[in-house]
Amino acid sequence: MLTKLKFLFELIIFYLINFIVFYGSEKILRYLTNDTEYNISIHILIIIIFVFSNIIVINIGLFYQKETLANVCLKNKKKLKIWVSVFLCTMGYIILSYYLRDFLYWIFSGFEMFPYSDGINGINILFVIQTCLIPAVGEEIIIKGIINTRLEKQFNRKVAVIISSLFFSLEHLSLELFIHYFIFSIFTFWIYFKTKTILLPMFVHFINNIFAYDIFYGIFKIPHIYFIAIIIFLIGLFAIIKTTENEGKKSNNKINILK
Repeated sequence: MLTKLKFLFELIIFYLINFIVFYGSEKILRYLTNDTEYNISIHILIIIIFVFSNIIVINIGLFYQKETLANVCLKNKKKLKIWVSVFLCTMGYIILSYYLRDFLYWIFSGFEMFPYSDGINGINILFVIQTCLIPAVGEEIIIKGIINTRLEKQFNRKVAVIISSLFFSLEHLSLELFIHYFIFSIFTFWIYFKTKTILLPMFVHFINNIFAYDIFYGIFKIPHIYFIAIIIFLIGLFAIIKTTENEGKKSNNKINILK
């Protein structure tokens, strides 16, 4: 029991380092530059700092585990079919999850729905890199590759996934959306273990972050979109299950032939 508590304490310390380095770097930079209006040079500098912040935290985690990135992250190559299946499943999930997000905001904040902004007229590629791509890659490696891999050495997989998902949810500093982030983390973990590659959870995470842009909110005005989303989600889910099952059978056949 004491060993597990010590282990969790060490993991919390690593998590806090991750939080301080990643979020603190941007805050310090903005403070030092007195960034009061958009500046492309500052934005590029922030992205560079974000990248190096992730590299630092990931390497601290790998050093702590005495592991290499290749060992802690599943990275099997996948055919186009599985990528399309995951994309369909993800699109259905994202649309349905937005209704959950609106409901949670109504419960916890009294808003009728999530307070979307009307000020975004297009997509800024630097903003996409900073808020969509870098977090998708960095958070998946840290949560799944480092934290969850470490947890599975002390706990069974279900417990490890739940604790890792709690870390992921806390990282976003939102009481209203805590459940939303927790369910999303469970969903990406399912993709991770089902497909046996960390690239697909990164892909799912990136798509989800892209849809955080208010410019895409118009899709939810399509009549009966939630019914369409359910159908797309189920088709994608079925395709993922069947494709991964077939891949598993092919792998077993190869092993039997070699024997």
